[in-house]
Amino acid sequence: MRLFGRWRKFSSMVRQTVLPGQGEIGRTERFAATAVRFCWQMGRQFARDRCLRQASSLSYQTILVFVPLGAVLLALTQWVQRLGDRPAVTQLLEKLVMPQAARDLAERMAELVVRVDFETIGWVGGIFLTFLGGTLLLQIEDVLNDVWNVPRGRVLWQRALAMLGFVLFALPAFAAAFYLSIDRLRPPLDWLVPFGLLVLSLALIYKLLPHIRVRWRSAVAGALVAAVLLALGHWGYGAYVERFRWTYESVYGAIAFLPLTLLWVYASWLIFLLGAEVSYTSQNLGVLWARARRRQERSTLRDDTVGSVSWPNAIRAAREVAAAQRAGRGPVAPEFLALEIGIHVDSVNLIVSRLVLAGVLHRDPEGRLSLGRDPSSIALVEVYDAVVDRRPLDPDLEALSARHRSALRGLSLAAEASPR
Repeated sequence: MRLFGRWRKFSSMVRQTVLPGQGEIGRTERFAATAVRFCWQMGRQFARDRCLRQASSLSYQTILVFVPLGAVLLALTQWVQRLGDRPAVTQLLEKLVMPQAARDLAERMAELVVRVDFETIGWVGGIFLTFLGGTLLLQIEDVLNDVWNVPRGRVLWQRALAMLGFVLFALPAFAAAFYLSIDRLRPPLDWLVPFGLLVLSLALIYKLLPHIRVRWRSAVAGALVAAVLLALGHWGYGAYVERFRWTYESVYGAIAFLPLTLLWVYASWLIFLLGAEVSYTSQNLGVLWARARRRQERSTLRDDTVGSVSWPNAIRAAREVAAAQRAGRGPVAPEFLALEIGIHVDSVNLIVSRLVLAGVLHRDPEGRLSLGRDPSSIALVEVYDAVVDRRPLDPDLEALSARHRSALRGLSLAAEASPR
């Protein structure tokens, strides 16, 4: 009976999380509910963004640009110092990319890279190789913009700066190869240092590449998840290759390393995209959850959308936006306004559209809302006029409207946004 009671309690918690109700839950249940909610929303985003297909595209692009990408990295490492007896790219592949069981694969791939002679191909060829390697970075930027629902990417000159950033992003990898090549590195530094550099590199990518403001804590959260999964995948893939490699060799023969390489590259990109989804979900969990709640309410309730478009709700919406701006929280999503006001998000969108036309609010490309100008210059009468029908009314309604305007005259949004 006790087990049955705990199961009923957990089931109720999950129902309140995925299909929320109005019940109260304790601190432990609330934490577990938040974790379930986070995983649920992240899974929805992972499927919605078609990450399986995106990982396939990135894997193909990685194989295509590996030689120019590795050549640029080799030039950077050899420009500073030769790391050990073998080329730096070989060490980097063996210790960061390829498991220990696939060392011969790293050797073969490194042989392709070291054949690139920058003195032979000249500056033009070197620039072309750098550009070809940079196309992978541009594709990663496009994929991350899709994850973050950015409607448009950077302009041409900003993408040129991103190409320059691509070269700079090779420095963390070089630093990892340098530290990993030091024989005096002892446990636990032999795994802490490369793990920390991997987290740093991923956090910089999640933070800087999307054409949107990403909080550092969200970028680091995604980087930590991706780094841990990559480390576990690195170990698991090595064990898999060690145990089942003979199967691939019996089928593919001398080219058995190709499917093994594609398998690991594809799995790595899946983990990378999962980390990006963690960053997005951690920063926008409230918005995603509000949308889920509104979708459920829309299926169970029939709001009077037009009836909710009233001047009190318009003033409350403008006040919430002003309060968020005053508190430094930045632009506000319409879903948050719907939760604060207690009306349907469609009603909020109708109110917001009128306030945007009146210049009271400003809508950014992501649909988030901020004040159109200083709150002290926004009179409440202006908000009232933006949503109230100004066509001729009967005398009683005209008198009521006049009383409303008289009560609001002299008040501004700055007074409404002050702490209550």
